[in-house]
Amino acid sequence: MRLRTFIVGFACGCTAMGFAAMTLAPKQDPADMEKMFMEAMEKYATPAKQHAELAKREGEWTADLKMWMAPGMPPEIMSGQASFKTIMGGRFLHQDYTGEYNGMPFEGAGLTAYDRIKKTYVNVWIDNMGTGIAYSEGKMKDGVVTYVGEMPDIMQGKYIPSRTTERIVDENTFVVEMYTAGPDGKDFMTMEITYKRIE
Repeated sequence: MRLRTFIVGFACGCTAMGFAAMTLAPKQDPADMEKMFMEAMEKYATPAKQHAELAKREGEWTADLKMWMAPGMPPEIMSGQASFKTIMGGRFLHQDYTGEYNGMPFEGAGLTAYDRIKKTYVNVWIDNMGTGIAYSEGKMKDGVVTYVGEMPDIMQGKYIPSRTTERIVDENTFVVEMYTAGPDGKDFMTMEITYKRIE
């Protein structure tokens, strides 16, 4: 059943890409169209310099985390460990995170990509403290990637806008900061994670 679902899904995906290619040049010679399509697909699928930068995170890292529940409150201090590896020929960076939260085991997984069509970074995150998928897109400026997306507000029972920055300190350290709007409507930092490479 799973194999059949995969085959149908793969076929539909290839068909959709083929139709997209035909809409660009409906009167083009089929052989030329196929060549153009294959060249475009190769370009889209080839990792760029941004992927090479993401690949530098491969390995094991410690994570020191601070979390603020509201502006002015003291942070909760936690720690964990993260494992990064590239998958699918270096096209995506996968993270496995383990730690504790309020004495309970915490595990999460993230996937980071650089989309060559959108020319933007994309990040998705899941963990065992929820049932949703957090999604955000980001641009790099002055060496800092700023992601804009949504995060779950479990007290309000809805998703709220969020902003996350990733800043590289050196080849063995990078810092992630997450912000959202406080009661006064101004952004405040809800989380800071300092990753340090385990050598």
